[in-house]
Amino acid sequence: MKKNKTKRLLIFSYEGKNNQTEKPYFNHFKCCSKEFIIKSFSMGYTDLKNLVKHSEMRAKQEYGFDKNDILVVFKDVDCNIKVINEINALKHKNNIIIIFSNPSFETWFLNHFKYTTKKYCNQDEVIIDLKKHISKYYKGFDAFDLLNSKTKNAILNSKKQFNYVNSEDTYTMVFRVFDEFRLTEK
Repeated sequence: MKKNKTKRLLIFSYEGKNNQTEKPYFNHFKCCSKEFIIKSFSMGYTDLKNLVKHSEMRAKQEYGFDKNDILVVFKDVDCNIKVINEINALKHKNNIIIIFSNPSFETWFLNHFKYTTKKYCNQDEVIIDLKKHISKYYKGFDAFDLLNSKTKNAILNSKKQFNYVNSEDTYTMVFRVFDEFRLTEK
């Protein structure tokens, strides 16, 4: 695919072969800036090094990704301190950003409803609390309509969480995508 030379690409890469959470959610957004066109894909990798390496290769093959574009790789760390340390130690290019959530992306969804410093040991525990706010939630449920009006709240709660916690606690960095690229509803 040839890209429009007047705009940069903002490419979202989601871990896992059939991403059921991040991809459907972000499909509802566009970049507020006229500078970017958003593209996305799911990867079959969950280990960090292969996820980043193959995301970059695929972005180059499919979209002509270059040094002027941005690749955002979403990763759940599943309460694994080794993965967090890998992310912190990974030497990556300035135009590749790793956005991670501990334990999972559902932490971002929960932050739309409340600020918490509770340590969740796994994604299932987060989903149990999320179901108190979205009773019909399941993996693959498109929660956008229930979340959209609360995005500012999620950003604030995520920032507070990020500033409060240590690396083993529950938090998400998804707020960075909204801060840096000013996403808005399509």
